[in-house]
Amino acid sequence: MHSNLESGNLAQGGVVTEGSAGSTAISLATVAPAYGCKCHVVIPDDAAIEKVNVERILNEQCSVFLLRPSSSFPSLMS
Repeated sequence: MHSNLESGNLAQGGVVTEGSAGSTAISLATVAPAYGCKCHVVIPDDAAIEKVNVERILNEQCSVFLLRPSSSFPSLMS
């Protein structure tokens, strides 16, 4: 985040988007507000509820979106 802010790829008040249900998403939800940014996390709808709750609790500036992975639709994969 720091290097993206310095380079101008990300501005304060900007939005960081992460497609993950893991440590990176939780880290970004924690760090983004410290840099004056918002965070949107897109996670699979079958992710552990604990991870969903952690990401929602961490920061009111972090929006969590639950989506069904495309792998759940085999006909779309071919």
